[in-house]
Amino acid sequence: MKRKLNLFYKVIPLSLFLLVLACQKNSLNDPEEPIETRGLVKDFKYDVIFEWNELFMLIDKDALGYRPLPGPRAQAYLGLAAYEVAVPGMPTFNSLKAQWGSELQIPTLDPGKEIHWPTAINASYGYLMERFFFKTKFVEGPGHLTNAETQRRIDALQNSLDEKYKAEINNNSVFNDSRAWGESVAAS
Repeated sequence: MKRKLNLFYKVIPLSLFLLVLACQKNSLNDPEEPIETRGLVKDFKYDVIFEWNELFMLIDKDALGYRPLPGPRAQAYLGLAAYEVAVPGMPTFNSLKAQWGSELQIPTLDPGKEIHWPTAINASYGYLMERFFFKTKFVEGPGHLTNAETQRRIDALQNSLDEKYKAEINNNSVFNDSRAWGESVAAS
């Protein structure tokens, strides 16, 4: 028994180590050069993800049938899409599409395209959240959200962040390219 337990404690750290290595950029396995963009993801605040996750938690608590499985699965899809949207702006990280083979049909960002990462992530979250809760039934009664209220809150958050980022960028082309990139990854 002790021998099996000892082996277990050796396999777990090795597995974690290999997982970390698999997500790091390796120039031998990925001959593509990092795409130049205006700033890296790390140069921006995490506010967009925080605000969307706060809204998700508010909606999820009233969504009938979303716990235990659909809610966490939706969170996983939101996180995966946000990661794939942002990975071109994180030169030391790899996309997961190579590990999943043909299952993930994620588009490739055109070289030289400027992306404002918060705008792209906002577009991704907005696209997916709208679809996750489109036909959801909610707990009825005072103090609970309705489907119409949920869709209004999703639209309001996306629009307020779009306005904020559009003013921050002050470049319609970069804003539109960023939105298109976020939505194309989310749709894939």
